[in-house]
Amino acid sequence: MLRLGVAADRSVRIPKPDGRERLLGIASLEDKIVQQAVVWVLQAIYEQDFVGFSYGFRPSRSQHDALDALNVAITSKRVNWILDADIEGFSFRRNASSDEVVPILCQAAARTNRSQRL
Repeated sequence: MLRLGVAADRSVRIPKPDGRERLLGIASLEDKIVQQAVVWVLQAIYEQDFVGFSYGFRPSRSQHDALDALNVAITSKRVNWILDADIEGFSFRRNASSDEVVPILCQAAARTNRSQRL
C-alpha cells in the first residue's frame, strides 16, 4: 500500500511566556498543496455530518460567525452554562500510514454515499 511521506519542513522555536518553547513547523509548498487537496476530500465526505452550530474549520464560517451566533443565543434565550474547550499541547506529528488512514476515509465515503464523487 502507498506510504504517505512528509517533506522536510523549516521549523522555528517560539518562546512562550512561561519560559518553554513552542516548535512551529513551516510547511513546504508541496505539502500545502497536498494538505489543501486532503481538506477538499474530507469536506466532501464529512460536511453533511456537522451540525448547524459547528463553526470550527468549516468553509464560509469563521470565529466571528460563531461569536455572532453565540451573542444571539445568549441574548434571546435562557442560558444555564457555556462551555469553551481547547486541547492544549495536542499534536498531529505522529506519522499515520495510509494503511490506517485510507480504510477510515473509505468507510466514511461509503457511509455518505458520496464515494462516486470523490
